[in-house]
Amino acid sequence: MISKEMLYSRYKPLVTHEGFFKDIEGLSVDLGDINFNNPVLIYSNSKRNVLIYLLLVYLSVKNNRLMDYAVITGQSLINQHFADTGDKDKDLFEKLYYTDVAFISLSEYDYTSEYLESLIIELINFRKNANRVTIVIYDILGNQVNKKKVENLGKFFKTSEFGIIDITKVTKRATIVKEPQKVDSTNVSRSKPVTVKKKEWWNMNGK
Repeated sequence: MISKEMLYSRYKPLVTHEGFFKDIEGLSVDLGDINFNNPVLIYSNSKRNVLIYLLLVYLSVKNNRLMDYAVITGQSLINQHFADTGDKDKDLFEKLYYTDVAFISLSEYDYTSEYLESLIIELINFRKNANRVTIVIYDILGNQVNKKKVENLGKFFKTSEFGIIDITKVTKRATIVKEPQKVDSTNVSRSKPVTVKKKEWWNMNGK
């Protein structure tokens, strides 16, 4: 059985105690309502590290094992794609395609082209077919209009009927675009919804 100490040891580097309590303020998400068998797009407001921490803790507890993960920014993804063979980070690419959970981190400062969008969609489709969890986090650092920079990616998630979460507008509960009712019930998590609360989730760290 997975323990708090195991979770703390594995995911401690992701967020500091101070950073955790700062970023989680006002954040509430029913993780049990999200179908992680499908890719998920999260619109965030500079809460990347705490989101990654929370999601890894939740998925580890749900699967009763520590989940391996990889994190890459959009800029790093496109840089690696165009790098010479000898300069490519082969270990990173191996993890991106096959690790338990892949986080693709985007922001208005590194999201630059439709070609990058096509690379992300290709990676998402590969991992979906391999039954791997893929989570795209897009940080809205300024005005909401910046969402238009990922308009094609957003349309891809909507037309594919994948999960979309927007935590940029609310202070009490994230807006979740739930999976359609026609989704095969055998592939949808029916676990009890888990609400993010500061003390409870930091205590998962054994603190």
